Amino acid sequence: MGVNIWWQGKCGGKVLDMKQQIRTMLKYEDPPTILVLHIGGNDIGEKSSKTLCELIRKQFSWMRQLMLDTVFVWSQIIPRSSWRYSDNINAMEKCRMRVNTSIASFLTKTDGCYLRYPDIKANELFLMKDGVHLTSLGNNIFLNTLQGGLEMIIRNLGINLTFPDCK
Repeated sequence: MGVNIWWQGKCGGKVLDMKQQIRTMLKYEDPPTILVLHIGGNDIGEKSSKTLCELIRKQFSWMRQLMLDTVFVWSQIIPRSSWRYSDNINAMEKCRMRVNTSIASFLTKTDGCYLRYPDIKANELFLMKDGVHLTSLGNNIFLNTLQGGLEMIIRNLGINLTFPDCK
């Protein structure tokens, strides 16, 4: 297919960690065709949704300057039943939804793509007892959706899209 995708995981990663990670990867690799970002969940509650969205948008703008031909994909922050910085699950869920909506809107208006995980819910079927990490079923759904989204993005390079489509 001639497509280069970066996948770099970091346990407990936060948005501010991303810049150094990208710099390091660019030292050793050419910019990817597609860059999927699944980050921000560990920042919710530590920063306001407005501050977090501004920070993520700045990171995307910085990356665009370095990787002109890369398609950027926002992999939405998935629901949790436990958050690091707050016990108020409803407030954290509202923040999560605000960040996802804001970054998805920003990215799809600027030739990026958005991956959603509508089948993953904040319950014991999809989340481990810690309320953060995915169960085997949750992980399978996450990876299946990610794969389907990447296949769609690869087939439609240059077209901003949301997967799965809301329609």
